[in-house]
Amino acid sequence: MKKRKILSLIAFLCISFIANAQQKLTSPDNNLVMTFQVDSKGAPTYELTYKNKVVIKPSTLGLELKKEDNTRTDFDWVDRRDLTKLDSKTNLYDGFEVKDIQTATFDETWQPVWGEEKEIRNHYNELAVTLYQPMNDRSIVIRFRLFNDGLGFRYEFPQQKSLNYFVIKEEHSQFGMNGDHIAFWIPGDYDTQEYDYTISRLSEIRGLMKEAITPNSSQTPFSQTGVQTALMMKTDDGLYINLHEAALVDYSCMHLNLDDKNMVFESWLTPDAKGDKGYMQTPCNTPWRTIIVSDDARNILASRITLNLNDVTTGNQTLTITTDNTKATKAINDWVTAYNSLQDTFSSLTKYTAVDAGSDAQNTSNGALLGDSTLRTIQTQLRSVLNNPHTSSNIKTLAQAGITTDPSTGKLEVDDDKLSAAMKNSAAGIKDLLIGDGKTSGITTTVGTNLTGWLSSTGIIQAAKDGVSKTLNNLTKQYNAASERIDTMVARYKEQFTQLDVMMNSLNSTSSYLTQQFENTSSNK
Repeated sequence: MKKRKILSLIAFLCISFIANAQQKLTSPDNNLVMTFQVDSKGAPTYELTYKNKVVIKPSTLGLELKKEDNTRTDFDWVDRRDLTKLDSKTNLYDGFEVKDIQTATFDETWQPVWGEEKEIRNHYNELAVTLYQPMNDRSIVIRFRLFNDGLGFRYEFPQQKSLNYFVIKEEHSQFGMNGDHIAFWIPGDYDTQEYDYTISRLSEIRGLMKEAITPNSSQTPFSQTGVQTALMMKTDDGLYINLHEAALVDYSCMHLNLDDKNMVFESWLTPDAKGDKGYMQTPCNTPWRTIIVSDDARNILASRITLNLNDVTTGNQTLTITTDNTKATKAINDWVTAYNSLQDTFSSLTKYTAVDAGSDAQNTSNGALLGDSTLRTIQTQLRSVLNNPHTSSNIKTLAQAGITTDPSTGKLEVDDDKLSAAMKNSAAGIKDLLIGDGKTSGITTTVGTNLTGWLSSTGIIQAAKDGVSKTLNNLTKQYNAASERIDTMVARYKEQFTQLDVMMNSLNSTSSYLTQQFENTSSNK
């Protein structure tokens, strides 16, 4: 009996060892190798190589749930590294053991409804690892799909008694970089992507973050090392790596926060108004986290991993197509704003303040181009463009499109309701009015043509500048000539003064001599 128990224990330990040992998954072309295992703390880890080059060094996976009595609602940065101090019920990141392992191979070709390609191949090898957490009696599945161009993984939550409704506080998916790569990044921000890309080493992100941000009310980065996905990187040994996500449905958008001491990215989810990152009910799953890698940058762009990982639409679908005039309306309003700004510039340059009674001097606040003929010509031509019909369609004037001119200021005013109605009823007519054929007709086209002429090297503005420059040169020459004449005259007067002074001294000496002689003669008598 004792021997039988020992054999059973050995068999159990062998099975446990095999289950928790490394699991390798290769891509169909064998270039990519993903290794998965559960570490000594029961934390799931993975690593990824491409042609024997490290893409992702050993990185942990897992999630942190929200306690039911957690009332934190702010969005401030908090250090999420000390996981040991958290309540065990929030733990979905360690204490796991491998319950089941399933592998599969999939290869199909499908046709997208629209796109650049008629057919897309969906070819991958799959590893699905079921993890059991004894301390909470919970199970999760981490599913990996390895394509020829990259890796996708996600968390799946089977229906179970001890995990039904739950709230995600944090997702702790890590992407360990094997070096200080060059990154093409924009600051991590919950509200906007309106940033210019910055190219730098990963270690330089913190120092460049302030410079990368244009301060305004809509730009509020969550961390000094936070970046947005998709994140593109280039390694020193010639690999291109792209971190992103796919099948984002009913889940928070993923950003990345960098531990720049260890070069490890961690997922950073966008919170809701209460600071929560996801509301889940089993059975359910997260979006896919994707790692696209190649030694040719063109393959990153050509990758179809994102499309292949999106869920397949089943059953009949209804596609409703409606006209969206939002961008066109915004463009028209932006053009009106730009035109009015030009009118403000005209007003500033031609400003006139009446001369005070009894004063001959002009007011110093007068515009520099007051009465300038060039400016008047431009103003006249602009008004002519706006007021003359530019189309044979039913929309012939700006007024019919809800855009009128204030006669006192020359500025344009937009009637939003009238513009919206015109866009709805005759978008083509407004296009003909404003753009025309893009060559010779249309208000904006004509204005653009005139601007090109005004601003060209032979235009009226350059001619006016040349005229002013010529006048200044002539005045400079006249000034220099007058200055030279004055200098010559002053020099001549100085010379004459000197000669006169010498003559006066000589005459004074002669006068003194004669006086002395006269005095001597008088005394001899």
